[in-house]
Amino acid sequence: GSSSSSSATASILGFGKPAAALSASTAPTTTATTTPPEPQLWTFLDLIDFCHQHTHFQTEWLDDTVAEKRSSVILHLQQFDPPQDIFNIDDINSCDPANLGLLYLALEPYVRKFDPTTLLNRFILATLYAATDGNRWAVNRGWLTETDECTWHGIDCVRKHIAEIKLPHNRLVGTLPESIYLLKKLMTLELPNNKIIGSLSPNIGQLSMLSTVFLNSNLIQGSLPTTIGSLQNLAVLNLQNNTFTGSIPVEIGNLNAEIMRELSCRVVVVR
Repeated sequence: GSSSSSSATASILGFGKPAAALSASTAPTTTATTTPPEPQLWTFLDLIDFCHQHTHFQTEWLDDTVAEKRSSVILHLQQFDPPQDIFNIDDINSCDPANLGLLYLALEPYVRKFDPTTLLNRFILATLYAATDGNRWAVNRGWLTETDECTWHGIDCVRKHIAEIKLPHNRLVGTLPESIYLLKKLMTLELPNNKIIGSLSPNIGQLSMLSTVFLNSNLIQGSLPTTIGSLQNLAVLNLQNNTFTGSIPVEIGNLNAEIMRELSCRVVVVR
């Protein structure tokens, strides 16, 4: 479970004592509570728990310098020339995973020593954690602590760049955040047997080094993005046991013959 790692992370992040445990609910509401639990300053993990049930929170429940620090984080991340909409979040009270990723860095006491690549890595992984309810993963060892993110459970790096994300059978629930497509050196994405919802973003085509993808046995829907056809290094693509619709795009014919055979067997095609 994640109870031991969650409490450890709360103390490491150092935002005061951990708040009382928030009750879990599978049906998110659309309004923010006006009275936070005691104590008034929350840990980042408390914020993740709250956003599991709500769409907004109150910034005053956090460190009073969070807005200024968040703006500084955005300036540092802009050097990576990300898609405009990733940081275009005016509502600092939003439970949007990208906003939570920014707040994680704003509240992280070790952020000043991070090099730019580490800063980007941690933003992306924090958004993935927030978007897929990381507090309730089967294993979240090391995540969101001050330890090297390349040692976090399921993460492997090459020269500080994230090269592998492997979290199979790990109780991920939610959507894949757009920020994950900023990982230009990512070669392996293995997230099978979880409860990932939503559609597969066309931005997957930006991951030019991607060679292995296992997204089978999730709840992904919609059509296959044509940009998959631009992934010239792709050797393994397993998308079976999802609910894709539509025909296989002709652009995907650019992939090797073996992958095409696998796709024809493993993707649900509705004409």
